[in-house]
Amino acid sequence: MQNDLREKVLKKFTTGLKGIFAIRPFKELIFHNFFVVALVISLVLSVLLWFFPDDQLSYIEITTGLILAILPTIIGLALAAFAIGISQISEKNLERMAETDVHDENAYSLYQELNAAFSITALAQLIPLFIAILITLSKPLTLKIVVSDTFASLGNIIVFFFECLFFLNSLMLIVDLIQNIFTTGQLVNYFYLKEKLDK
Repeated sequence: MQNDLREKVLKKFTTGLKGIFAIRPFKELIFHNFFVVALVISLVLSVLLWFFPDDQLSYIEITTGLILAILPTIIGLALAAFAIGISQISEKNLERMAETDVHDENAYSLYQELNAAFSITALAQLIPLFIAILITLSKPLTLKIVVSDTFASLGNIIVFFFECLFFLNSLMLIVDLIQNIFTTGQLVNYFYLKEKLDK
């Protein structure tokens, strides 16, 4: 019985990426409204760009430039917001927010949910940054490879689609980040008021 409870506790408090995706499964991210909107916009832009092969590299460069200019700041904002959110929580409030049913594998505390939301936002913003860095590093080499115009256009469209998709998704996830900062503030305020009224 003790070993069974220990396994449940260890599973509920898994660390690292596995822990993040246990609280916020990957399928939730793919079917999230922001991801779907980013997918539709990226598909429309990619289809339109297919008909302008001479402008494809320019649009890839523009998108890469935007990612490299904007996302490092947004990632910094996400991490700073996370630090501010955590610093607002007193020990008493943390006890309330961290309450969870150990026996229910799918029930996570509010504190775990907030941490997972911040972590997912930061991870989602790293993906387009990583893609943009890869494009910047590989572009001089890919321009030297001789391929047919159709194959080059197809490659450009695929690169642009994924770059645009993850960039737009990471921008829209800022709304999630703002909601989580506000939720943390509201909870801290609620617990403070509740404690005052209880006295």
